[in-house]
Amino acid sequence: MPLRDFKDATDLEIKFQEQLTNCGVEYSDYYLLHNMGHNVYDKCCQYDAFGFVKKKKAEGKIKHVGMSFHDTPELLDKILAKYGDN
Repeated sequence: MPLRDFKDATDLEIKFQEQLTNCGVEYSDYYLLHNMGHNVYDKCCQYDAFGFVKKKKAEGKIKHVGMSFHDTPELLDKILAKYGDN
């Protein structure tokens, strides 16, 4: 999920479905919240991007969730403390 590109919670679903369609698959083996940092963290919390991928994993649409991270160790600690079980 390119985090800078989604606008709201509905957009998360639209982009996810587009990605599955474009790849010609019904689920993703590995799915990343891509380019996490201060510039998108608040938006991810506001629109529950972490809950979105957790839900998709529970539905079997994602097998393994990951995150690419590009910011401070403090923000990483904050994210892992809150969402590390995803």
